[in-house]
Amino acid sequence: MYRKQNKDTKQDEFVKEVQALKCLHHPKLIQLLALCSRGEPVYIVTELMTKGNLKSYLESPEGHLLSLAHLVYMASQVAEGMAYLEDRSIVHRDLAARNILVGDNLVCKVADFGLARIIKVKNEYFNMTVSIHPNKNTSGH
Repeated sequence: MYRKQNKDTKQDEFVKEVQALKCLHHPKLIQLLALCSRGEPVYIVTELMTKGNLKSYLESPEGHLLSLAHLVYMASQVAEGMAYLEDRSIVHRDLAARNILVGDNLVCKVADFGLARIIKVKNEYFNMTVSIHPNKNTSGH
């Protein structure tokens, strides 16, 4: 019984997090469109980004053809999305090429808010963290 309650609580927290993130609207953030939370697993519906994540795209033959100007353009889009989050006191906490999605015309959008956290705003705390994933690149000291 304890496990089920704990699992339900985590799912409820996750649903609340997604609902809050649905309120974020910026052209450089992946748009969360819907949530299906009946039963397991929980599904999140987002807009389609045809070229997949930035890491895979840069490693592809098409990605190898990009000029420095293209790469700067893509990086500037990521910076725009992160600036929007920062303006709202949201820390992404897992910004990586695998969490940037690429669409047509090299449109880049910040995605994967699983570790997002809203930080202290006007003496109030809003915690949106549901799960913490270990980062293999983090040193133990």
